[in-house]
Amino acid sequence: MDRLNNIIPIIIIVVFELLILALLNLSVYIAGTNAFTTGNLTILIFPMNAVLFLLAVTSVIMFIRISVNIQEEAENRARLESLKHLEALMQTMRRQRHEFNHHLQTVYGFLCVEAYVEVKDYLQGILEEVAVTNAIISVDNPGVSALLHVKAAQMESHNVQFEVTNTASLKKIPVKTSELNELLGNLLDNALEAVTECSIKNPKVKLIISQRGEEYILSVINNGLPISQSAINKIFDPGFSTKKEHLGMGLYIVKQIVEKYGGTLNITSNERATNFQAFIKMV
Repeated sequence: MDRLNNIIPIIIIVVFELLILALLNLSVYIAGTNAFTTGNLTILIFPMNAVLFLLAVTSVIMFIRISVNIQEEAENRARLESLKHLEALMQTMRRQRHEFNHHLQTVYGFLCVEAYVEVKDYLQGILEEVAVTNAIISVDNPGVSALLHVKAAQMESHNVQFEVTNTASLKKIPVKTSELNELLGNLLDNALEAVTECSIKNPKVKLIISQRGEEYILSVINNGLPISQSAINKIFDPGFSTKKEHLGMGLYIVKQIVEKYGGTLNITSNERATNFQAFIKMV
């Protein structure tokens, strides 16, 4: 609704400009028919030009105002998204603390009955979960770390094994945190859908944050069904989706963000895994 309210004044101004132009064309036509004297038509030229000038100035002012409003709206949306991620992170931390108490009680129970083999297997499973958390904590961007905590919880709720490998600092990445979260969030959501919408054993999603020379490589890998080459050729187009119920804008947004910062995208897909890679230059 706000966008519509911003656009309506521009539409009105453009309509008035077209009306004035139509009147000018009409006056030229009338002059050719000698229906009025030249003096009468000359009187109309100055006020028409003045009105056109004022409308042009007003159009520029309105355009600047709308541009500022759009930018502010985007910033507010990014802040709201960050708050949602932080809120979800707090919920995840509370849940993990609650689960940790249960783990301690379970381990204590195993030790009481001297079930040492069982406690070893149990602790091995916990250590695998902790490894993911440690990898997320190692990401030196608080906003991205918050997002990954949320995504880890989503993966767990779908019984999807989630791995994070981080070997690079994100301090030199030129992408804004809000846009970086949009990029990674869409890629991870896409990977989660790929492994949950097909019947496969041991569904896995892996995120790799790495560096090659002066370039970041953000890789999201899933072991879902392979993507055909024809689909790969169109997968970043706006509105394209392999799922009928989806609008297919997530990967298009990823493409827009990567290209905004002069980066490139690459997809490889086979029977073993599908790998989405974003290459972004450092600053």
